[in-house]
Amino acid sequence: MAMDMTLEMDPNADRNCTIIRNAKNDIRAYYEVLEEKRKNAQQMTLDAFITAKPSTPSTPTTPPTSKQNTAFRQLFKTSVNHNE
Repeated sequence: MAMDMTLEMDPNADRNCTIIRNAKNDIRAYYEVLEEKRKNAQQMTLDAFITAKPSTPSTPTTPPTSKQNTAFRQLFKTSVNHNE
């Protein structure tokens, strides 16, 4: 998707690959932080969930859609495979 757009905008394959590689390297740190948070997350027990008081976030957040997550994972996996 994003790779196709860069190829349409700049048909030079070498420069296009460099742009894509640099973009993927730039977001790698964010992906690693996300994965670390997922590893450290623990699911609540049913008892704790039922008795827990609802918390209100100080700033509303909107979770990314599953379509965005899928596109991000595909983009990242492609970059990991090319860098190895």
